[in-house]
Amino acid sequence: NTEYIVTVESTVSVWGTVMFFLAVEVKTSFMLVIMCLIVEEYPLRHIPVTD
Repeated sequence: NTEYIVTVESTVSVWGTVMFFLAVEVKTSFMLVIMCLIVEEYPLRHIPVTD
C-alpha cells in the first residue's frame, strides 16, 4: 500500500508539472498567435480600400 501511495503521489506531481508547463506553453503560443494576427491585420486596416 505504501508503494502504491508513493507512486500515486509521484504520478500526480509529474502530471501537475506537465499540466503547468502545458498551460505556460499554451499561454505563450496563444499570445504569439494574437500578436501575429494583430501584426497581420494592422496594415490591412490602414490600406485605403478602392473598389
